Amino acid sequence: MELRHLRYFVAVAEAGHFGRAAAVLHVSTPTLSEQIRALEAEVGAPLLVRHPRGATTTAAGAALLVEARTVLLAADTALREARRAAGIDDGALRLGLLTGAPPWLPRQLAQILARAAPGHVPAFVGGSSTYQLGLLERGELDVAVSRDTPDPGYETLALVEEELGVVLPEAHPLAQRPALDAADLSGIELVWYPRHRAPRLFDEVITTIERLGGRPEISASAMAVEAIRTALPLLGGAITLGSRRMEGDGLVWRPLRGAPLSIPIWAVWRARPRDPALRAYVRALRKAVARGDLAPPPAA
Repeated sequence: MELRHLRYFVAVAEAGHFGRAAAVLHVSTPTLSEQIRALEAEVGAPLLVRHPRGATTTAAGAALLVEARTVLLAADTALREARRAAGIDDGALRLGLLTGAPPWLPRQLAQILARAAPGHVPAFVGGSSTYQLGLLERGELDVAVSRDTPDPGYETLALVEEELGVVLPEAHPLAQRPALDAADLSGIELVWYPRHRAPRLFDEVITTIERLGGRPEISASAMAVEAIRTALPLLGGAITLGSRRMEGDGLVWRPLRGAPLSIPIWAVWRARPRDPALRAYVRALRKAVARGDLAPPPAA
């Protein structure tokens, strides 16, 4: 088993899609698939389930994902510290790769870094909001990309916002309505992500729905976005919350009337960074957001 195999596997597991992971890794999709198959042969069990919209981890894959992140982080830290002790600038900034973020966002963040700090490359670290903020706290990440904001001592910048609506199967009775009221969700099973991954956003959204008169039943099932897409049609009358990107393959998206909900994605870094490359990157990020440069590419 090689570190490259683990990096490829983590990239696919985090992106939930072979093509998107290949773009981030700058390899071809067939090459990526071949490396994943080699890793599965080494493990002796399937790690990913391929389906039309991407890929999800098996039980073995989910177990490997936890340990693979630890191994890769340790390897990256060891290399970085060795180079630092030798007085060598490794030319990399460690940037968060948020699970479930728009697939175009990492590419644009990398492009901004290339312009702001020539010679520096992004070292993407995948994971949930809570995981990334923990790495940032320990000094193991330069910029987190998170749906949660941290405690004081950090600077934040809202990169993008996506409107949060209700996602439900096409056959669901509420799917016939063009928009929904919060009260329409009362008594309905709500399947969403595990709260510990972004607790502040989770609580804020649920509190807002309740303030608007909705009382959904929070499901005992909590899972990542790609898993929800697969599971939702199997859970009877259950619904979820998400962006318009979740619509398709038998699922529809409906806006909530009243105060619109949004899903912000933040860049987070330690206040007053000393690294010149990081300072240049932060300035470039602020300018890009102010100009409205962070946006999905136009449809072909």
